Amino acid sequence: MKKEIEYEILDSHVFVTKLAGFEHSEYIQENETTEKINDDDIPLVQGKNIRNGRFVEKYDYYIKKEISDKLTRSKLTKDCILIPYVGSNLGEVGIFYHKYDCQLASNIAKIELRDNTFDLEFLKYYLQSPLGQAFLFQSKQGSAQPNITMEAIRRTNVAKYDYTYQLKIAKVLKLIDDKININNRINDNLCY
Repeated sequence: MKKEIEYEILDSHVFVTKLAGFEHSEYIQENETTEKINDDDIPLVQGKNIRNGRFVEKYDYYIKKEISDKLTRSKLTKDCILIPYVGSNLGEVGIFYHKYDCQLASNIAKIELRDNTFDLEFLKYYLQSPLGQAFLFQSKQGSAQPNITMEAIRRTNVAKYDYTYQLKIAKVLKLIDDKININNRINDNLCY
């Protein structure tokens, strides 16, 4: 007899947040620069920094460290998942591997693990899957500019697998992704 899959609500095991609108207008908008002015300026992470499941380290804007330090909830200080919740790459999922601090710009959510229920790589692949995307988009709002709500992210059901099994799934999928990226780089080099 086939065992039925159990699900966990994501919010029970993660912290989900974003940069609030008032924080953007009060702290970010007037203070962002298009290049680093000081050595300790913090890059702003936008939705375009998440592409094809990867974090793209190319920044258009920076903010002073003192300002970023005031916005602790939306500061990126550890490995986490990022999801643009408005815009052209709505619902893409990628991992920010913390090499240095960054600051969320508007329209991008972060998911930080609170416990060891989920492996970060497994969770990324799950949220990228058709099932994960269906949960994320279950209460999509807006017609002119669709968006995913924070509540939809928090209420996403995630298949509950043993942690060791999650690691195996993530390892296989990462190997496939790595091969695809190698082939894409080869193709890019052949075109030029």
